[in-house]
Amino acid sequence: MFRMNMEEETLFQKIMGDNPRIKVFEYLVEWKGYDISISDLARGAGISRNTATEIVRELLEQKILKPTRNVGNAQFFVLNRENKISQQILKLFKTVIELTA
Repeated sequence: MFRMNMEEETLFQKIMGDNPRIKVFEYLVEWKGYDISISDLARGAGISRNTATEIVRELLEQKILKPTRNVGNAQFFVLNRENKISQQILKLFKTVIELTA
C-alpha cells in the first residue's frame, strides 16, 4: 500500500475514491500503532497541512484518533483502535486489499 510517488493513486483510492479524507484514513491505517504529527500526516498523505489540521480536528472530536504526546508545539496522535468506527475502517481496508489481491 505504500506509495513511492504521492501522485500515484493506490488500489484503496481507486476503489474508495481519491479525496483528502480517504488519503488520511489510508495513511493512518498504514501507520497504525505509530504516533504521528499533523506535519507527518500531511506529508505522508500528500495533502496540505491546513487540510490535515481540519481532518485531524474532526477525527479527534469523533475519538477516531487519540492524542499521544506533545513535542514542542507538535501534537502527536494515533488511530484509536478501541473506537468502533476505527475498527470498521481497519476492517474495510483489510477487506478491500484481500478481495483485490
